[in-house]
Amino acid sequence: MFPIEKQMLREDYREPLRLAQGDSKRSESAQHAEFMRESDILVLPTIEEGSALVTSEARGGGCVLLVSDAAGAICKHMDNALVHRGDIKTLAHYTAMLHEDRAVLGRLRDASLRTTQEITWTAAGVRLLRAFRETVAAQSGRQL
Repeated sequence: MFPIEKQMLREDYREPLRLAQGDSKRSESAQHAEFMRESDILVLPTIEEGSALVTSEARGGGCVLLVSDAAGAICKHMDNALVHRGDIKTLAHYTAMLHEDRAVLGRLRDASLRTTQEITWTAAGVRLLRAFRETVAAQSGRQL
């Protein structure tokens, strides 16, 4: 494990588990969303994830993504997230930077939240429908 000061980590990092076990009045999804809204960053240093849904959920909750380039997250390095190539030193550096420079954290969070509507299921459906229409039009020789 790379060295990170204890105060950089949330004391209640096990909060989702506690919420899921202790509060039966709210759905697990609502509890998860609340935890994401209360968190600053989501760290996903995976080396072979593909496309993790949790990264989109985290962005929607206002978490800044700190992910590896293998996470399949829909984000842009230094625009609305921090992306690394699986390098532990870089991951540690970015974690410390977000802890120490709250202005960078805020800028990344704001940029991420401004574009979350682009990564919803509705937006994906619109893009898919457009692709279907273009394909049908190309096959039939006319535009729809």
